[in-house]
Amino acid sequence: MDLKTNSSILERREVAEKTQELSFKRPADYKFETGQYAQVIIPELLHPDQRGASRLFSIASSPTNKERITIAFRDSGSGYKRTLIEAPIGWRVIVNGPFGKDFALPKDAGQPVVFIAGGIGITPFLAMSHFAAEKKLSLPILLLYANRDKKSAAYLKELDEIAKLNPNFTLKNKFSLIDKSFIEQSVKDVLNALWYIAGPPAMVEESKSILFKLGVDKERIHTERFSGY
Repeated sequence: MDLKTNSSILERREVAEKTQELSFKRPADYKFETGQYAQVIIPELLHPDQRGASRLFSIASSPTNKERITIAFRDSGSGYKRTLIEAPIGWRVIVNGPFGKDFALPKDAGQPVVFIAGGIGITPFLAMSHFAAEKKLSLPILLLYANRDKKSAAYLKELDEIAKLNPNFTLKNKFSLIDKSFIEQSVKDVLNALWYIAGPPAMVEESKSILFKLGVDKERIHTERFSGY
């Protein structure tokens, strides 16, 4: 489904060090699945940006939330992001999409799923984790979440709450890079799991390389790269 629709900023909050969450009003006809992303266009920038007035963001809110579409991002200081951070509540934006079908949760609940998130790459997994808890899915999910430190880790408290609500969801944090040893210690069935990796490009490639060395088939690995912008 590809559409352009008018929306506006509903709420803004800081969810980690230099990390902002924005929620936009969700139009009634905007339908999406977990793992999809949206293009957010700002018709009137408050600050110039050489890359223009739009960016792509993974949707961090669950499809069950009919009121809002939520995104999160690191504050890079760009004119685009400064506008999103400084614009008043009610500021008009255009939400285009949704896009992407390759990062959706599997239909088969019998296969264990492992998420590897680096930094702000947590956003699609937050949506998936909320959705699985809300729908009481029997899908076993393990989230391996890497950050520089606790201050930079977005949504830790929220993810802990999800883990309490959903017995099939497990969260394991690492305040350094995820390495081969951490994966082997955390995942019981490496070869038969479905793997989802999201984060900075270098982190995604390194995680894929580790999984290949462990013998994971490339068909079992889904990736989403979050480039700096």
